[in-house]
Amino acid sequence: MEEIFGMEPGTVAVFVCILAVLGVFSFFALAALKQRRAERQWHAQLAQSERSAAWDKAEQDREEREREEHESVGTREADAVNGRCPRGRAKPRRHLRVVRDNEGEDSE
Repeated sequence: MEEIFGMEPGTVAVFVCILAVLGVFSFFALAALKQRRAERQWHAQLAQSERSAAWDKAEQDREEREREEHESVGTREADAVNGRCPRGRAKPRRHLRVVRDNEGEDSE
């Protein structure tokens, strides 16, 4: 066999094998990097959608609380007019105390 680039044929075969192994390694390394990037993007999209869902849930809860608060204000006003106190507490009543004087008569 003749020399290629001034090298023995066996040496050329070794270099070709080394280049082939490096090429295969590079192919799989690039495929792994692409896969990792795709997973990272998927996780980022998932986290974004979870944050968005949590934000929507918090906003919905806030709106519901505001609506309940708005409704309860009307209820509290009606309760105050009707003599009831909010949150189940008894409204203090201002009754006239009946005091008996020494002669046994009632006075107000």
